[in-house]
Amino acid sequence: MRFIGIGVGPGDSSLLTLKAVECLKKVDVLLAASSEKSGKSYSLEIVKKYLTPKTEVIKAFFTMSDNKNETVNVYDRYADLVNEHVNRGKDVGFLCIGDPLLYGTYGRLISIIKSKYPDIIIETIPGITSFSAASSKMNRVIAMDDDYLAVLPAYKYENVIKIGKPDSLILMKVYKDREKIINFLKKYGFNRDILYAENVGLEDEYFSTSFDNVLLRNEKYLSLLFAKKELFIE
Repeated sequence: MRFIGIGVGPGDSSLLTLKAVECLKKVDVLLAASSEKSGKSYSLEIVKKYLTPKTEVIKAFFTMSDNKNETVNVYDRYADLVNEHVNRGKDVGFLCIGDPLLYGTYGRLISIIKSKYPDIIIETIPGITSFSAASSKMNRVIAMDDDYLAVLPAYKYENVIKIGKPDSLILMKVYKDREKIINFLKKYGFNRDILYAENVGLEDEYFSTSFDNVLLRNEKYLSLLFAKKELFIE
């Protein structure tokens, strides 16, 4: 039996691929990463209408702790859980917001499963990324011709200089230190074609093309920021 990473896209259930929907209807066990505080699972909300009564849903709580040992122990436990179900002849799915292999819990989990349980068959179903959905919603070109595009987690924003100041930049999860990030982008000429997006595909999705408006928003974990370098900036 298999362990399957299922990309569910950014939030709009109609953006799931046909393959993902087919898998959701057949999988025996489904792991859904959930908030430790509220117990809510964004990914589960996205797919719930596609699930069948026979599917066993398990909410998974992955710590956000900076303690590396604690984090590894949590992932180890879920790797063990996957192995237990697979050994019972069950297909186990893992819900992933956006695409499973882009800045997600799934990537770390499968690295552990590959190491501890190399006989488990792993399959991955891609999903639409939040930045693809946001750019489509606003008809915003991500990159074209010979543009140099960089995608970074927001807390690594200063790496923009280390990698050679790309033409187009996407920062993921822009929910902390927004003022520092925006001041940095302005300083190094990333003032063109600004697009901020949060909760893309959800009922409360929000978009703005103004740095000033971004600074007025409450912190949203599911957020991102597009910016392009001013022309002729060295």
